[in-house]
Amino acid sequence: MNNINNSDNISYTTKAKNFIDSIPFCIKILLGSNLILFCFCRFFIPFSFALANIPYYTILRFQIWRLVTSNFISTSFLNLIFVFFFWLPQSMNLERSIGTVRYMINFFINSFFIQLLYDLFLLIFYIFKSSILLKKIYYDKNNNMEYIESDGLWPYIMMEMTILCLANSENEMNILCFSYPIKSKYYPAILFLILTVCNFTIKFDLVAGIVYAFIYVYYLRNYLDFDEQTIEKIEGSFLFNYTKNYPSFVKKSNVDASLLLGNDMNNINNYNEINYNGIKELNTNTKV
Repeated sequence: MNNINNSDNISYTTKAKNFIDSIPFCIKILLGSNLILFCFCRFFIPFSFALANIPYYTILRFQIWRLVTSNFISTSFLNLIFVFFFWLPQSMNLERSIGTVRYMINFFINSFFIQLLYDLFLLIFYIFKSSILLKKIYYDKNNNMEYIESDGLWPYIMMEMTILCLANSENEMNILCFSYPIKSKYYPAILFLILTVCNFTIKFDLVAGIVYAFIYVYYLRNYLDFDEQTIEKIEGSFLFNYTKNYPSFVKKSNVDASLLLGNDMNNINNYNEINYNGIKELNTNTKV
């Protein structure tokens, strides 16, 4: 009996280790930082307060670092559950399909602009704070806006999923753990409603993520995407001298674009290539 239990424990340990090893490099950093800082902030609450994107401090007190640090810290257990069970599989395929360097660059640039857009939304509401409706929704009991904050991967996840859904708008997918399939183009809106209900309030960082996804697809994509030579130079620079030798580091030469669309790859015609986040460059004049 002891031998059986030991073999089961070894099996579970091996499976867990293999799973962790299978997570690509950048995703592993994002998950690790959010998980570690979530546990740390249970005991040191002021630490999360110093890193989260709180518009009052970011805008009015010029604490610009919050636009970056807020993505690496999560104060919501619901956020972590969503990340591990619903976002992780797709994000792993995405990094493997475009490479670690490109994924990392896209993450830092786009997450920064999402947080900036979120602050812009809150700044507008701050200016027009005399509205009774806005006070009820966006202000706390003391009518103080400084406690409204954005942290974790929520906004970036909403952006990433929205772009993937725009790239494959007619494909069907399940909402979270529900087995009822819907067309991808409706997924962001329904997911936003579900998360709004779960949080008992409107999360404007989620709105910022969705809005930025449309801005990226129709306006910014060609300006923010790096060519292959630039990615190769960055990958070969001193910044990645050590990290690129890790097994989880996806080099440009090892990317597999077919992972991004999975089984639907055979159903897509007239595509030339797939660039960041599954936006297809069609040979025809059809817009994504």
